[in-house]
Amino acid sequence: MSVAVAVRVNGILQQHQTDLDTDSVFPIYSITKTLTAICVLRLVESGSLRLEMPVRSWLPEVELPQTVTLTHLLRHTSGLRDYGSLADYHDAVRLRPERPWTRTEFLDAVLPNGLLFSPGDSWAYSNVGYMLVVDILERVTGRTFAQLLAELVTEPLALQRTSVLETIEDLMACVTGLGAEVTADGTVVDVRGRYHPGWCAPRVVSS
Repeated sequence: MSVAVAVRVNGILQQHQTDLDTDSVFPIYSITKTLTAICVLRLVESGSLRLEMPVRSWLPEVELPQTVTLTHLLRHTSGLRDYGSLADYHDAVRLRPERPWTRTEFLDAVLPNGLLFSPGDSWAYSNVGYMLVVDILERVTGRTFAQLLAELVTEPLALQRTSVLETIEDLMACVTGLGAEVTADGTVVDVRGRYHPGWCAPRVVSS
């Protein structure tokens, strides 16, 4: 069995000859959030987490209102802003794709401008919100996100080729990924070997 793939970048079909087998591994980017939520709910089942608890109960150093709960983060209803629309973020990815922002830099990019709305009043997608979910998971359990994913998701489901991408080298194990985000002139290139998965604040899994 094989898979044929076609990719359009800015409306232009990118020619790339490939014959992918069923063992091919792809970054699943924001689908990672689904796996993160599974980890949270498994820990809720075991009594290690409570969905209604304020985020600052676990992360007191993060300047958020006490009214922001874990449920709000999971549902993107916290009012937290996102970095995806920020020119500074995209400029930084382009200028230093191999060196991602730190946790503090991600927080500093969105928190000073306050919430978009009162928690629970509306909906707005926030990668930083899910970054904080991962922070909570790691702080409560004392284990890394990669360890938790293996324990709570991939091993029980026998997912043999699903893991967290943590380094540039990890991304090299994935299929060719074309993009213009890492070049100064917007040239479309294979981002592997250039792009650090740490630019995805809420983590990124390959599968």
